[in-house]
This record gives sequence, structure tokens and C-alpha cells, in this order.
Amino acid sequence: MAYAFCDIQMLRGAKDEYVVKEFSLYSSQFDGSRGTTIFKPPYADTILSPEQRKRNTYITRHIHGLKWNSGTVPYEHLGDMIQELLRDYNRIYVKGVEKLRLLLRYAPPGVLVYNIERDGCPRLKTLPKLFVSFHGSDHSVFPTHNCAELNAKRMGLWYEFTRAQPKCRCRK
Repeated sequence: MAYAFCDIQMLRGAKDEYVVKEFSLYSSQFDGSRGTTIFKPPYADTILSPEQRKRNTYITRHIHGLKWNSGTVPYEHLGDMIQELLRDYNRIYVKGVEKLRLLLRYAPPGVLVYNIERDGCPRLKTLPKLFVSFHGSDHSVFPTHNCAELNAKRMGLWYEFTRAQPKCRCRK
């Protein structure tokens, strides 16, 4: 069964919808990252209210470092690109209900999207940090910022490690 791990970094749009900024897929079965994309915004930030811009500025500064106007891939390619990346897998692991719902909208038929929190995946901040030598110019390199590519890899390594552990056969 082919599987991969996905993480998504998002901002909020004018209708309070999630706007994907960074999408990443990792699979140890295929030697690592299968695709990391930073999307352009779906519309100009002038459509956002001052409160929405303020919230997104906070997310940019304190969560992932991705600005509203950053990105290289037009947003209208989001659905097609996600479907293309997911089509080689039977199961996609993602962390969190919001990301699960977003992926379910785009997953090709036959691809199961699964919330890895149900398997006990801890908060990503508690998993070991990974070294990264380069990020695209649109992405922050501050160690406190989240990165979808690193998060997907950390989930994958956690999953592989916990699956490799022998099950306790203790008797009471």
C-alpha cells in the first residue's frame, strides 16, 4: 500500500475560508519529498478587511513566515496540483481536522485521507527538529516558523518509528 504524509500551511481569506499557502507531500517509500509548492494568493489582499489582514500578519510572523502575496504557483492550479500529487497513493496521512477536510475536497477517488492524530501523533513541536539547508525565497528560515515540508517529513518519520516498535505483550 503506497502512502504519504501531507502538511499544509494556510492563511485566512475574505470569507474566513482557509487559503493554502504551502502544500507538501512526503513519502519514505519514494525517498523523501514528493512535492512542495507555495501558492500565490487567490485574490489581492485589498479585498481583506483590516482585521483579516491583521490576523494574517500575525500568522505570518508567528506561525509559518509566508506572506499573503508570496508564492510561485497560481492559486487556480491548487486542485489539479493536489490531485496530481495524491494520485500515486492509496492513503494520505494529515494532521488535523481542517487539513483533513481540505484534502477530502481534492483527493482523487480511491485515495483515503486519514487524520494521523487518531494514531496518537503528538504535537509537531514535540517531534525532533530536522535540518534543512534551503528554503525557497518565499519561505521564512526562522527556526520557530512552521514549514509544511519539514512537518510532513517529521510526521512520516514518527509514523515509521512507531510502526517499527514491537507491541507490548505484557501480562497483568
